[in-house]
Formats: sequence, structure tokens, C-alpha cells
Amino acid sequence: MFQISELAKNVFKFPVCARLATDKLDEKGNTVIAEAWFIGKFQSVSVEEGTELAKKITAVKTGDYEGMVETISEQLSRVFLGFEKHPKHPMPFKDGQEDAVSSPETIKQLLNSKEVSDAIQAAYNEARRQDIATKNSRK
Repeated sequence: MFQISELAKNVFKFPVCARLATDKLDEKGNTVIAEAWFIGKFQSVSVEEGTELAKKITAVKTGDYEGMVETISEQLSRVFLGFEKHPKHPMPFKDGQEDAVSSPETIKQLLNSKEVSDAIQAAYNEARRQDIATKNSRK
């Protein structure tokens, strides 16, 4: 059941896989790419917020790369609420020797990585796709 007053800010979880280059090379001399699997906690944006962000993106598409990055970063910070360990993978993020804990600071650090923020954005978009929502509603 869903509270009707909360539908516009629906909170959901979705798996995220960030592919990150490492400092290791394989036997052919290619960079080893590691996969960082985790569960992202997201919230939907309301129609009004989505429209506002779309207008901002359209306004900065005229070559203002810095403005585009800021707008996308703003959107991610609105929808990405946190992270947790994926049940089938080890926690990919460490804070010293300990597993990193989701907090405003660690979220900010994750969103500062292009590879991780791109993966978070892709996961959010995938979760919001209509065919995914329809498939999940049939379960």
C-alpha cells in the first residue's frame, strides 16, 4: 500500500553497478575494470520538480557544460538518498578498514566520482522506465 500523499516522493531501492578502472593490468596489458555493486536508495521526483529540472537542462544544453554538470549533480542529490551492501556482493566502499556507511558526507563523495554518479543516474533511469515498473507490478 502507498500513502497517496507520498506518491510523488516514492522511495525505492535499485541495484547499482559502477565500473571503475583499477591500477592493475591483465596479462594482455589492459586495465582491469572492477565492478562496484551496491543497492541505491532513491526517491522519485514530483512532476513539478522533474519539469523544473528538464527546463534547466534544456536551458544549459547550448554549450554550457559546467551548467549541465551542475544541473545533473543537483538532480542526483535530490533523488539519491543513500546506499547499502548488495546482498550478493561485498560492500565495495571502505572507510579505512571498515565498510563505508551511508551518510550525507559519503553520498557527496560518491556523487563526486563521475563513474559512480553515472552508474547511479543510469540505475535511477532504469528503475523509472515504464517497462520495469510494469514488470514489477506483475510480480
